[in-house]
Amino acid sequence: MDYARLTATLQERLAPLARDEGRFQAEWEVSPSLEPTVIDWLEATISAEEGMAGFRISPELRRLYAAANGLSIYWVDLNADETIRTSETSAVSYGVGGFARTVYLPELYEPGEPRARAVYDRYKLFDWADSRDHVSLRFARDRAEPELYFFERSSGAYYLLALDIPSYMELLLEARGLTWWQQFFVADPSFRMDPVKADIFQRNLRWLFPDANASRRRR
Repeated sequence: MDYARLTATLQERLAPLARDEGRFQAEWEVSPSLEPTVIDWLEATISAEEGMAGFRISPELRRLYAAANGLSIYWVDLNADETIRTSETSAVSYGVGGFARTVYLPELYEPGEPRARAVYDRYKLFDWADSRDHVSLRFARDRAEPELYFFERSSGAYYLLALDIPSYMELLLEARGLTWWQQFFVADPSFRMDPVKADIFQRNLRWLFPDANASRRRR
């Protein structure tokens, strides 16, 4: 993915929602890029910690944060909501909208904490998927790039995603952060996406964003 086009792509895809003020509430922000010298400084700071000699910020993260030090997306369709019946007597209502907030690069590494415990073999928050679920990165000493995991609050479990960082960012922008998009890409066979949520997502994706490739999101 061309991370340098991140800001332009976000603007192009969300601006129509912002213009339709009677139907949507929409806002977004792309934080300024980090200078290579700042990324180098952070890498050197972590590498100097006990047990972290030779540490390197992954190439993909370096490219991503050199384009934007985090982004946020929030929008909601003011005229729509979805209701999922949980039993004969109760139901849960969901607003139709999108949300994302990727963290600043220093937040991933948390300078000042014991480095071995703070970086490797831990789930590090990367993107708030919505008010309940999120996506984390998991770093390992023997792997150049971190793996992405989807955290589902209702189960309290992390599930490996079949995505790397470029494909995650591409799909995030294509779906405009539409709630539940990550669940279509969980690689863990123990995870089962609610078929009602899957149908709601597909319907809203086609309706709101006909340019998105809905065939990439099948359960």
